[in-house]
Amino acid sequence: MTINPDDDGYAGIYHEHDPPPWEGPTGFYYSDHRGEMKPEDKKEFEAIFVWANTTYQQETMFFTIQNNPLLPAPDDRAYILELVTLPKGIGEGAPPEGTTWNVPLGNFLTIELPTFGTRNGLEGYEFSFTITEVIPEPSSVSLLAATMGPVLMRRRRRF
Repeated sequence: MTINPDDDGYAGIYHEHDPPPWEGPTGFYYSDHRGEMKPEDKKEFEAIFVWANTTYQQETMFFTIQNNPLLPAPDDRAYILELVTLPKGIGEGAPPEGTTWNVPLGNFLTIELPTFGTRNGLEGYEFSFTITEVIPEPSSVSLLAATMGPVLMRRRRRF
């Protein structure tokens, strides 16, 4: 990732050169494209850091994540963003570590965060992003049982 001194904020996936998992140079990347997933695959993108330029003066900053409209994501999976680690010294006003958000497919998700300015992105907010395996559709039998169950229980209580 190229850092422009005029930019106010940054979000990047951090990869450290460690063949074979990552053969590219160590650094922050704006995107991380992987191969097509099989239905049983689940992927987690770890070490997504968010931080502000040290000259950014606002009390809050915003992190936005959205589906790439040119590469639509399959709608049979769940897309989950998790706040893994808060920066040192950030407390009040920040979501607690472990907070998760479902990322909508047709829209974007914006999270408001207390500003954390640094020149070292590794000190910023750390997130992970998970794509779940294919979510199976309920069979008609289990769907029928789920909808009929409460009705049958109510009838038994009347007798």
